Amino acid sequence: MKHTDTYENIYKKFLKEKYEGTQYESCFKSERTGDYQISKTYCMEVSGPMALFNRPEAGGDKNSYDVITPSAIKGIFEHSFWKPAIMWEPVKVEVLNKIQFTNFTSRLQNNKISIRNVQKCQPVDMSILDNISMCNHRVLVDVKYRIYARMTYIPVEFRQNQAQTDRSPQTENPKKYFDIIECCKRLANPYYGEKGYFGQREYTARTRYIPHHDLFPEQLLFPAIKYNRDLGWMFYGMDFAQSPYKRAFFKAQLVDGVMHIPRWGEEGLLIEP
Repeated sequence: MKHTDTYENIYKKFLKEKYEGTQYESCFKSERTGDYQISKTYCMEVSGPMALFNRPEAGGDKNSYDVITPSAIKGIFEHSFWKPAIMWEPVKVEVLNKIQFTNFTSRLQNNKISIRNVQKCQPVDMSILDNISMCNHRVLVDVKYRIYARMTYIPVEFRQNQAQTDRSPQTENPKKYFDIIECCKRLANPYYGEKGYFGQREYTARTRYIPHHDLFPEQLLFPAIKYNRDLGWMFYGMDFAQSPYKRAFFKAQLVDGVMHIPRWGEEGLLIEP
């Protein structure tokens, strides 16, 4: 399967053909618009003292992108709430703090002590500790973003473990997952109370869920910085629809501190051959 259309349009077309005119049609329709609704966009503010969104071309060194990547945005939202019935698609990023970098060098140990020798209380060859290498880091400091992602409902027929799922539209429909976020405040209370992270686990992220950001824009307290820049080709994510898996990139542009992100199936994505 190649991406010739967005996932949302594919799933919406399938559900409309299957349930239109049936008693379950209302399970997939929006009460406000009357149209089939299987996705919603949600917003979070994330911040932290340091961040590292590593460039694939950096090699052995760690060189961060100027702005948070789509794959990192997806990871933060999935860390807060994920089920096999939904998928997250990054929409846009608003940069709230000035883009700043710092550089440092770290020592990396190339060899490891055998766990079997430790368990058997055998002597350890300390010469392996001499095999070290130096790694240069260029990381972001004092980062703060407002990130948006679209949650899309995946019909049962498109899931890998569909046999283990209740197929009744009365209990398995998009509204069920919208309510988990909006009523149970799942994005405000991540699993196990753990924090997300910026690229690597060493760089933790503080998150704040902004409910109904489209209806109450006064919640958006911090405006995006007035900054324009061509960020070049940025890593988007892995294309799992092809075998073997392919990496996807897009041309990132920062306009007035805002970076818009294309969707799978839209123009602007470059998938490696």
